Parts: sequence; structure tokens; C-alpha cells
Amino acid sequence: GRCSFLWGEEGIGKSHLIQCMREELEHKGWHCLACSAIQGEERYSLNPLLRLLSELSHRMPLGKTQLSYFKKDYLLSCFPILEEAVQEGAAHKKGALGLTELNPPLLARFLSEYILACMDSEKGLLIVENVQWLDETSAEILCSLVHIEKSPLCFLFSGYEGFRNHLLAKVKLSDSTHFCEMTLSRLNQEQIRQLCGELYPNRNWDDSEIRAVEPYSEGNPFFIYELLRFSGGEGKPIPANPPDYLF
Repeated sequence: GRCSFLWGEEGIGKSHLIQCMREELEHKGWHCLACSAIQGEERYSLNPLLRLLSELSHRMPLGKTQLSYFKKDYLLSCFPILEEAVQEGAAHKKGALGLTELNPPLLARFLSEYILACMDSEKGLLIVENVQWLDETSAEILCSLVHIEKSPLCFLFSGYEGFRNHLLAKVKLSDSTHFCEMTLSRLNQEQIRQLCGELYPNRNWDDSEIRAVEPYSEGNPFFIYELLRFSGGEGKPIPANPPDYLF
């Protein structure tokens, strides 16, 4: 679907899966951009979009003139100065703009044109991570992006499952909108066996090996992947005391 959602608890492996997906898509010619919220920033407006705009400003190819200077200047005038905000890491000191001072759908349209002008591919993916920490202004603008017609952009939102209903209510997907959802959750013993078998199909995964994996990973698929990768793969025993930094 044009809009996808990835849910799961903290540390379950969402960012790892997104990075793998991003590398695969970029290998196939997609232009991928990331917009990530950070815990504690939800009190301040527009910080995630500042980082996205900063990334875009460094990506603008020479010779791209589809975006008028008026629109570009208008868009950037709605945000604190990018260079200062990024360098100082204190965009909120420039003054937070409230929703009453902004028109999120209009800003989303300008932002969409700015993104498209920066893209070097006909296929684009905007990844929005940690949606549970988005400030209200950034959330309104990003959700408005989804509804811009004839845009080649696809969207991937990720965050805590408990935030699902809140975000879906903001995005306001229609019944005809194609979208997909995936939830990463802890695995039971049989699911651990299946995952281990898929990662290393030539290994004999008996009950003793599965029992060695289960207590350290606690069913977390990302931890299972890291544990097996650390063990060296085929034919290597699961370490009795894996280092703490794996988890």
C-alpha cells in the first residue's frame, strides 16, 4: 500500500527492520527519507521536520528548479532557521509555532513539492519513526502529506502499538485507501524455532538449542537475530553467557 504502519514495543526491532527495508528499496532505485521524533521533543513544535528539511537541503541536486523560490522561501519561513536549529540542537528556543498560526494542509503541500524537487528517483518513501513522540504540529503536517493526490511518495509510520488508534485517527484513511500494517511482538517457543530455522535452515534446531535461545532473547525477534549472528551461524553452539551489549 501507499501507506504502511509498523507497530511494536521499544527494542523489539522496528528500526532494524526499517533499515533493512530501506537498504533493499534504495538498491532497487527508491529515494528514501527519514523523519524521526525523539522522546522529550513532543513539547516543542517542528523539530522532526527541521531535521527532515535539513537533510533535504543537503540533497537538493544542482539544476533542479521545479520549486519556485517563493514557495521554498515561504515554507522555510514557517520554520526556525535550519542551520542554527540543527547546529545548536535547540530549535524550541526559536519559538514554537502553534497550530493556530499554521495551515497544516497548505504546509504539507509545499513540503511535498520541496521533497519531490529533492528526489532523484520517481519512487520515494518517507519513513516516520517514533510517531508516539511527534509534536502535534509535525503530526498534523505529516498526516496531511498522505492525502496529497498524484504524489509518488509512499509512507511508513512506526511506533508503539498503544499509539495506533491515535495516529490512524489523525491520518484519517478512507475506506478506499490501500494501506498495510505489521506488528512486531515477542515469539513463543514454536515461533522461535521457526525463526531460527529460517535464519539458519541447515542447522538442526532441537529442543535444547531452542531452550538456549529462549531465556536470553525473551522471545524478542531482534535479540534472537543478534544472538544467532554473534554465535557464528551454522554449526556453532549458542553461547552460555552472551555479552550484555547484544541486548
